[in-house]
Amino acid sequence: MGLFDESDSDDNEVAAPTAAAVTTTTTTTNDDGEDDDEEEDPLDAYMKSLDAAPTAPSSSSSARKEEGGGGRLDVDAEDEATSHWEVAGIKHSSNSGAADSRLLPKHHDDIIDDNVVVAGNSKTSASTREARSTMYDTFVRAGDNKHIKNNNNNNNNNNNEENDEITNLQKIRQHQKQMIHQEIDPLERIDHRKMKYENFRRVFYTPPNTDMGRMWRKEHEVVCTPPCDPILGFGDLVDGDGRKGEGSAVFPVELVHAIARAGYDSPTLVQSQTLSVALGGRDALITAATGSGKTLAYIWPMIVHINNQPHIIPITDGPISIILTPTRELAKQVYKHAKTFIQCIGGRAVEVAGGNRGTWELTKDLRKGCEIVVSSPGRLIDMIKKKGTNLGRVTFLVLDEADRMLDMGFEKQIGSLLEGVRPDRQTLMLSATFGKRVEKVARSWLRDPVR
Repeated sequence: MGLFDESDSDDNEVAAPTAAAVTTTTTTTNDDGEDDDEEEDPLDAYMKSLDAAPTAPSSSSSARKEEGGGGRLDVDAEDEATSHWEVAGIKHSSNSGAADSRLLPKHHDDIIDDNVVVAGNSKTSASTREARSTMYDTFVRAGDNKHIKNNNNNNNNNNNEENDEITNLQKIRQHQKQMIHQEIDPLERIDHRKMKYENFRRVFYTPPNTDMGRMWRKEHEVVCTPPCDPILGFGDLVDGDGRKGEGSAVFPVELVHAIARAGYDSPTLVQSQTLSVALGGRDALITAATGSGKTLAYIWPMIVHINNQPHIIPITDGPISIILTPTRELAKQVYKHAKTFIQCIGGRAVEVAGGNRGTWELTKDLRKGCEIVVSSPGRLIDMIKKKGTNLGRVTFLVLDEADRMLDMGFEKQIGSLLEGVRPDRQTLMLSATFGKRVEKVARSWLRDPVR
């Protein structure tokens, strides 16, 4: 027959109804009072079986069969699939109406929105609220990086770790500061009255004091006390044809050529005023901004000073000029300029501020003989104590960035070095600032300085 044929035995048909529903017949009575058995239409039989189903849904297909009602296997399967969903003792049913959320458990709906009504309940149960609290403790809202509760503990732990790190860093910096500022045993005091020093020339140029110089200083806001005219061009230090003349030339020809090769055609403001003071043999306290050319302002007079003294005897003699700097970085910069211009007259410069070279290597390099030593105060004292060099021939001394050396705690070390150098030396002190402390030490380190 058709789909509901009793003889149809296809086991794979999902929606096949029961045999009793398909073969149901009805007995009718005709007008003659005789019973007339008449086969009922299969479609009418199936529809009647649906109407005969119980109104109260059961939780399984077996219950439907026991109650004698027909059913659909897809609905029965859905009931079985959702029969285990329970919240506060309420079991979800597939036939609970349009308001029922068939696919989500009740506590999930409550967590999403307290206004959602599940299975006719309008209030959130205690177990549901507990489940929500548990879920919020376990999961994280979108955009959060860490658990809410764990954040507090982690923040406290992180704060403690950061405090420990800061404390350790402060201890390390304090230790480094102590290492920098630690007192170094001073050099042995020398009685200079018992020492026999060779005479040396200090004055190479006598600067005038004219109205032109006063106007220049006023125009460029340069202060010089006592006043003296600046040197505005290198031509003022050599004669017309570039050779030495009697009383007219100050710079040696080799130095003039080296300056030209380096690309300098005229001195800067600080160089113009410093050259006239330093070549005049005076001590000076020079205050100028960084990058104004202070380094060459004292290196060029230093070359002139060295060029007019006897040659260095290796192993025996120490340097003629010493440049003290507060840091290794500044020492390297100064050393490059000093090396460039001392080589033009056949001299040598040595950097003793630090680096990869040890004491033995530095001692070996110093004993070869050098006219200029660039070093920090503590390192130079160490080399003198280890007999790497000596201060016997030092006649020109420069303290570069003296204010910074004072701030770093080098005052006693510098004082120890100055006591070991002959008193009639020429000293130039350069500082970026001019405060009371700088002025105080300048009085003790310099002799009648020009400021």
